[in-house]
Amino acid sequence: MNHAEPILHPRAAPRTEDLLQAVGTRVIAWVGKAVDRAAAEQASPGRALAGPGAPGVKEGHAAVLGALRSGRNDLVARIAAGVRARLAEGGTAAREAVSPSAGAGNGGELQLCLIGEEQIDEEIETSRIVQAIEAEAEVELQELSALCSGLRQLDHVDPDATPLRPQVCALGLREGLAALPLDAAVRLPLLRAIGGALAAQLRLEYVEQARLLAGWGVRPAPFRIRPAPTGGTRVTVSHVHRADETAEPEAKGDALRKLVQWARATAPALPEEAAEAPLQLRLLSEPSARAEPECRTLPRPQAERAMHHLLAQLGELGEVSTAARQLVQGLHRTGQRLSAQDPTLWSNPEHPWWRLIDRLLDVGAAHHDLDPHGQARWHESLQRIVTRLEDAPHIDAQALQAAADEVLAVATRLLDGEASALLGQVGDLQRHADREELEVALRNQVVQQLSSTGACGALRRFLVGPWTRAMVAAAAKHGQSSEPLARLALVVDDLLRATAHPGRPVSAPQRAVLLRQIADGLAQAELAPRHVEREVADLLAVLRDPPPPEDIGPTWEEAAETMPASMAMELHAGLPTVPLDLGGVDTAAGPAAWVDALQAGARCRLFLGGTWSTARLRWVSPSRNLFVFSCRHGNRSHSLTRRMLHKLRHAGLATRIESGHLVALAIDTLTADTLG
Repeated sequence: MNHAEPILHPRAAPRTEDLLQAVGTRVIAWVGKAVDRAAAEQASPGRALAGPGAPGVKEGHAAVLGALRSGRNDLVARIAAGVRARLAEGGTAAREAVSPSAGAGNGGELQLCLIGEEQIDEEIETSRIVQAIEAEAEVELQELSALCSGLRQLDHVDPDATPLRPQVCALGLREGLAALPLDAAVRLPLLRAIGGALAAQLRLEYVEQARLLAGWGVRPAPFRIRPAPTGGTRVTVSHVHRADETAEPEAKGDALRKLVQWARATAPALPEEAAEAPLQLRLLSEPSARAEPECRTLPRPQAERAMHHLLAQLGELGEVSTAARQLVQGLHRTGQRLSAQDPTLWSNPEHPWWRLIDRLLDVGAAHHDLDPHGQARWHESLQRIVTRLEDAPHIDAQALQAAADEVLAVATRLLDGEASALLGQVGDLQRHADREELEVALRNQVVQQLSSTGACGALRRFLVGPWTRAMVAAAAKHGQSSEPLARLALVVDDLLRATAHPGRPVSAPQRAVLLRQIADGLAQAELAPRHVEREVADLLAVLRDPPPPEDIGPTWEEAAETMPASMAMELHAGLPTVPLDLGGVDTAAGPAAWVDALQAGARCRLFLGGTWSTARLRWVSPSRNLFVFSCRHGNRSHSLTRRMLHKLRHAGLATRIESGHLVALAIDTLTADTLG
């Protein structure tokens, strides 16, 4: 008997609520199929994750397969609940995104917390799942987006109109697994296993949802961008241009040339201009001395119209705060005047006008980093700059440059005041970050020594685990060049030499000395007495009968902290992440060089919380081991150690927003149809 959920048939015109209800009733079915698919893939002979010499990894695979099989029903229920919760939040999030009060400034003290290894690993895996779904179901998702946009009576296709977006599914899966009592060493590979199966299953689900909407008589929305909100001539294109969240911006010169070409190409198609163009062109021809092979300057009518459309498009950028968009719109008359009097504006990407626009957009991200009083001061100060330009009888390059510098000074002054409030909170986080970096460095040294000398599994676990933590405690207390740390480091050599001959017991006097040193070192690291006793007892068994060294790869715990990110997490190499321009630097060195170049005030795109966010780097510790970011949405902040930020960059989930990025993005959106 078929127990599939019934398909909803609305009695009247279908509504978004009808679709949400129908999608919600189907979740349990496709989640169950995805879990079953994942179990079958993990159980297949070709999916053996470890050879006979890697017991830790083999045990991890067994735990994952066990969770997929024995805990199947609970697993499906938790994941389905997570997806449904995300579906329910979707409507609320969409309403908040367009609400003027959404993301209002900080109403209280900014609270900092340190993002750890486990969350970063899950962020990276979440991004892989989203991309896997988008790659597997690209065509089906586009068709469904058009139908969902039509259901909402939009005049364009908006992918966010689709309730069951890839991001919703990936985050629902992640949160469902987080609700289960699973160890992190099992949860991450389980997230990967189910995420891979989810992509293929969702492609079929998208087909079913599209069929459902078509059966309701829903017509797909047209593929085009929204009209400019300024009331100007509407520009339509053949598709919705959704720029890659992380794509590197075009060179500013190329973007400007593209805009000029677009203005020329579209001028004859604009009916208002057809009647006036001959007269205007005769009155104001391009000076031949300014003409270049690329023909980047514009006659007055096209120049004024291009500036009008560009400012309107800048006002449509979703990643720019409302206040910043209003300020840019306030420069409309100034832009029209400059277009009429300065032909070099259209051939010089370094013109102070473009620098002013870029700075206004850039500091707009600072609006939400301020408290309400700071926001009021920010807006009042920048509004004075814009008004002064609008009212000036004459505008030249010097005045524009002075305005751009003043915009930067206003933002810097306010943000410096806000950043000073963080200093009282970062002390403990900085000490934690420095200690974490020290632990990684010491563990790497131990791992390198073990790779050259070899050791049995029990001794290896002790040295890279409890004993490394004991050395870290000694270094933190006495210094990295201290005698106590040197004594503990010598114990590593003594243990390796003492157990170098398998089956030959270590002499009783030597055992006594080694065990006393180990007990003292672990006690100084403030390990619990029972933990110390257990470690000493385990080592006593090893010293009485040293086992042969094991040629094994690193365990999951060790790999996550000591190996390169690409090796540690065993990510799907076939899935692209973010295309990064490493500037001629090799892949291994690129992320480190990028992190080294970051300075306070930089604006970045980070994939955190399962989504891309624009964040400003507010503070960097003197040791450069701790980075404090604040997002443009209210009270959120992210504190990342150098290693965690390096991991995000290595995975393509962190990039800096360079100068001119937003202007180039607006130009690309505006010109996509004609020149794309």
